[in-house]
Amino acid sequence: MLGLEYGGYDMLEIKIPSLGQFTFKHIVFDFNGTLATDGELSEQVKQRLEDLSMKMEVHVLTLDSYGTAAKALRELPVQVAVLPSGQGTEEKGNYIRTLGADTCIAVGNGSNDCKMLKEAMLSIAVIGREGLSQKALRDADLIFTCIEDVFDSIENPTRL
Repeated sequence: MLGLEYGGYDMLEIKIPSLGQFTFKHIVFDFNGTLATDGELSEQVKQRLEDLSMKMEVHVLTLDSYGTAAKALRELPVQVAVLPSGQGTEEKGNYIRTLGADTCIAVGNGSNDCKMLKEAMLSIAVIGREGLSQKALRDADLIFTCIEDVFDSIENPTRL
């Protein structure tokens, strides 16, 4: 269900049985291991990010371990934040709070994603080809086995 206008972006309304009705403006992704494998972003993920950006504001947070994030995302309508510290855990949590945690979906897979997963109203962990941190598993509301399933479930929220 889409339709509420907020700051140039629609807001995504999702009703989750037994949890209630939620309205999301932002989705915040980790890059390496979540969106990208070995620092590379597939064409399918690029297209899905572009499609999703028409529905809500898309953010990508990364430590950019491979040095490929800025190049991979430069032509996409997403906001990219390359984090300066070696860990990024606190920065990712702070980023969610700055956006307004109650309007955010966070998607990640690593130990440094645990604070953003904990802060966001809806948090999703991805067990991708690069694995899933036990800390991220503990702090996520939902677990998916690949990023494509995350996109599918956001597009078809009755799956949630």
